[in-house]
Amino acid sequence: MKYLLLTALIFSGISLNQVSAQHMMGHGGCSDSLRQSHTGLFLGANHNAGNANTSFTLGIHHEMFARSRTPYFSIGMMGEVAFAGHNEFLGAIPFYFHPARFLKFWIGPGLKATSNPDENNNNNNNSSNNNGHNDSMMGNWQSNFLVRIGGAYEFHFDEYTVSPAVSADILNHEIYWVFGIVFGLSY
Repeated sequence: MKYLLLTALIFSGISLNQVSAQHMMGHGGCSDSLRQSHTGLFLGANHNAGNANTSFTLGIHHEMFARSRTPYFSIGMMGEVAFAGHNEFLGAIPFYFHPARFLKFWIGPGLKATSNPDENNNNNNNSSNNNGHNDSMMGNWQSNFLVRIGGAYEFHFDEYTVSPAVSADILNHEIYWVFGIVFGLSY
């Protein structure tokens, strides 16, 4: 968990000095004229309607605004892990549209990487590499392209946000519903 948060801080470019300077100047980091980025921790679920499978999902969402702060458009990054009976990782680059002050919608390309531990154990039970170690820990990974479409409404508390969010991942002619809450920081 701490490595996931550390990675999110590195990739989002959070400068603690910048955030604290804005806060000390009385701007609170959430003013529309100053807001350049939004980073949040996603807690939710991933549901595949095709096989009625639902799993806990944890992720990082990051949104960046242009320096001129175009009020309607922004770009971001999403990274999520679904804790199912297999390893499942998702990364997407959404393009955001803000039709109203705290309402946002997104669409973007992504990649989903999945590992099936049952296949790995069956295929690699008696196999080992040249060093005598079993390679089944690495897994049999499969990656697929997806399109993510979604929306959220942000409730602001100074520079902090709480946002109920819903997304649909279109992958291999199936729809995976992702729903949850994003706890974020605007800066």
